[in-house]
Amino acid sequence: MSLRNRLLASYLLLLTLTLGVITVVLLLGISRQAEPPTTTYQQLFAIARRNWDDVIPIRFNITPNRRITRLDDFAATNNVRVLVGNTTKQTVSYDSADVYPAAGQPLNLRLDRDFNPQIALDRLPREAEITAGAFTDLDNVEWLFIGI
Repeated sequence: MSLRNRLLASYLLLLTLTLGVITVVLLLGISRQAEPPTTTYQQLFAIARRNWDDVIPIRFNITPNRRITRLDDFAATNNVRVLVGNTTKQTVSYDSADVYPAAGQPLNLRLDRDFNPQIALDRLPREAEITAGAFTDLDNVEWLFIGI
């Protein structure tokens, strides 16, 4: 093998190794970054808007047993978890997943300070109070939430 061929082979090997290392570093860096929750918030607001006529009666003027039945049906139909709570007191009064079986249990809500309520204004009536964030439940599973 001539000197020229050996130099070319070593150059190609070095180039391949360098590109391989760069690729691995980029893949590791990309895989460790969490996807921004904005898309999930938009999907949750779309579900709430699509079912707004079902959500409003649940909040007002029906018996507690009927309310629980409607919330269970809403969660099952839309493949979501419904949690009714108080963001000020950070307590739970209803959980469709039954992770919080007793009303009044504490809930550690972390409001998303970067959340822009404008993404929901075209999906929900103006009178809705809008919030979003995350919480970790008693099973140690992290959930994103929207509040209306």
